[in-house]
Amino acid sequence: LDKDILFYNHNNICIYKNNLLESDKESNTSKSIKEYLPQHLSDMQDMYSFEIDDVPYLIIPIEHNLSYYGSIIIKDMGQPVSDVNLLLINQTANALSVSLLSYERMDDYNLRMKQSFLQDLAVGLAGDKAQIISQAKKLDLNLEDKSALIIVQFYPEESEHNHDNHINHIRKIIKITSPQDIVFTLKDHNQLVALSFASNIKSKIFDDAVNKINKYSKDNKINLRIGVGPYPSDLTKVNVAYQEIADSIDISQKLSFDTSYVSCNEMKVFDLFYRSIDRTVADKVVTEMLAPVRTYDAEHGTELEETFATLLSYNLSTAKVADNLFIHRNTVLQRKKNIESLYVNNPFSDEERPKFNLVFLLKDLYVL
Repeated sequence: LDKDILFYNHNNICIYKNNLLESDKESNTSKSIKEYLPQHLSDMQDMYSFEIDDVPYLIIPIEHNLSYYGSIIIKDMGQPVSDVNLLLINQTANALSVSLLSYERMDDYNLRMKQSFLQDLAVGLAGDKAQIISQAKKLDLNLEDKSALIIVQFYPEESEHNHDNHINHIRKIIKITSPQDIVFTLKDHNQLVALSFASNIKSKIFDDAVNKINKYSKDNKINLRIGVGPYPSDLTKVNVAYQEIADSIDISQKLSFDTSYVSCNEMKVFDLFYRSIDRTVADKVVTEMLAPVRTYDAEHGTELEETFATLLSYNLSTAKVADNLFIHRNTVLQRKKNIESLYVNNPFSDEERPKFNLVFLLKDLYVL
């Protein structure tokens, strides 16, 4: 580069320099540069510039395999960066990265081995009980102090171009909020799984993580759900625990619950339906119960079934249904009257309404 450069590691300690600073570590320049080193997630991903005493400096964060290794600081260089200089910067960054990664710490390697083992545990591919216990001992994997199993499930749009970046960012939120958590990806990288050290799911650590993930997802319009359940004390039951949480997330998505946070315990009643009821029988019941409105809709081009479901969902509030369906209140009342006329007993009466609530629950739960 023919420039004075510094390299600070992930702990913001200078491990390389060429004439940029005085020998005194407490020099004013050194202190000033440290103030600009990456402190937040966003700063660890993009290069940016700053000035000290009217001299421009450029910071280039170094990332590899989702880990932040440090930053290069280049004196007398600001933004925008020319194509030639960008090429030279990349070459310098690669050279420093190779040097640093050749001394990669053993605990990084062990962490990857633990993540691989836990992936196999979650999907039930870790072998029998003896194999699981033996492998856990080899990896020195003590999970007794973990209290929660967390899944962040993503529902990416087909047009989503930054999906991997979003997953990486949320992964870092989890790690920064609770650095001891072990995080890995599943299901073609549309799912993050974390083994949490949080004392309980009501703890401040857990709340902070959920709030930050929710804020990031809203700011970036990402469709996701966070599922949580207790972590099993028996390693051979990890697959069962994982599946229960995954099913809870799936159920909440199918039922369109207006929340991104799903507690496994709170979904048990729906999970009972999901696991116990024969789908074919459920389909037959739903078809028979909704046959009158479906036939009417097909013959008249109306939307009685949607209005029926929405009326039950909003406890027969005409105003809320009108707002939700973007129609006039009188239209809602007319449709409600038509629905009532199609059944022998008024489906909105106190006696009949629970049956139809269950019908629409089955319909959504099994996507019938």
